[in-house]
Amino acid sequence: HCAHLHGGRTVSSRVRVDVPRERVLIAASHTHGGPDLFAWWEGELSAAPVGATIERTVAAAERALQRLEPAEIAWGEASLDHVSVNRRDEARGPIDHTVGVLRATSARHGDALGQVVGFACHPVTLDYANLLFTADWVGAMRGALAALYSGSTTVFVNGAAGNLNPLYQFDAFPGYLGGVFVG
Repeated sequence: HCAHLHGGRTVSSRVRVDVPRERVLIAASHTHGGPDLFAWWEGELSAAPVGATIERTVAAAERALQRLEPAEIAWGEASLDHVSVNRRDEARGPIDHTVGVLRATSARHGDALGQVVGFACHPVTLDYANLLFTADWVGAMRGALAALYSGSTTVFVNGAAGNLNPLYQFDAFPGYLGGVFVG
């Protein structure tokens, strides 16, 4: 979608440091409990907080660049085979249970600086009656990791989640599923 490309170009051009554009990566997940930033469903872009979203993204990138320090990088994978389901074919549909984690730890003191977590599962644990803005289970996972690794930042990237939903969908499940990643 053109708005996605425009938003990414706008953010990368506004970050106020000397970083080559080819080194800028903007990752975005999605939620079914938030505003329609690109008017895909609501039809009116004016109702979406695009400007505020870009401002907050630029500010976050600048804060991250101010915190740069030498780090050690590690990669790990695990399988979560009990939290998601193929919504089109629960018995035999393809599903990826792999969780990938790229973690950066400080080369000076060994504390976690941040992690990128990838998993294929739509953030739709809350039902359609939910009218609140929510990061769903992704927000709960990020909160659990922030509590475990104080001062670190977690970025989530969607895996191939086209037909993959949480196995259970009810109001308490975001916290449960988010906690599975650290438990």
